[in-house]
This record gives sequence, structure tokens and C-alpha cells, in this order.
Amino acid sequence: RNDSIWVQGIGEGRQDEDNLSLYIRFSEGADEDDLWKTDGFTDLTKYGHKAQLFGSELASLEATTSSADEGEEGKVRLLYDLVYSEGAPRNRATGVAVEVLRGTSLDVGMLHASHNK
Repeated sequence: RNDSIWVQGIGEGRQDEDNLSLYIRFSEGADEDDLWKTDGFTDLTKYGHKAQLFGSELASLEATTSSADEGEEGKVRLLYDLVYSEGAPRNRATGVAVEVLRGTSLDVGMLHASHNK
């Protein structure tokens, strides 16, 4: 890596959390009810996006088996995996969708000229 071409000062004074655009841990799996099936999942970043689940009757949330960072105790809830049943029909749309509004942290549009607004 050639440090002479890197712009100095980018990201200084920012916490790791400030660099995230979307962070979902599916921690709603710890709740006794299954409201996540209708209410969706909460984005833990400062942007507060909402992720909606499609095909919720085919899905479950299970304690993760990954080696992901568990976070700081008391600050971040446990990490869960979103798991679709093996019997989920392939001809039916299932998954997680996040609405991306123009100008939000997830808007990665390629057209930035004023006439493309």
C-alpha cells in the first residue's frame, strides 16, 4: 500500500459505530413473542432503518453458531441467525428487505447530478 496517495485525516475522531450504515443482529430472537415476524428487525445504527421479513412463517431465529463479536455485555443484545426451513418453497419469495430512501445512509445511487433528483 502506498501511503502517499491516501488522504490524511479521513475518519479521524469517529467511533467504529459511526462508520456503519446498517447493523442488524436479529436480537429480537431473544424476545418471548414472535413480533419480529410482523414488525421486522431493528437497525442498531444511528440511522434506525427497519428490515422487513418476507416468508416469516418459514423462518426462525436461532442463537448464532458463528464466531461473530458478541459485543459489550449490557450494551448489545445477543446475536441470532435468521434461518429458513429446509422445506421453504423455491418458487416463493422469501428474505429480508430494507427500504432505501433517497439521500439516506444506504442510498448508493450512481446518478448525483441535480437533474437526476
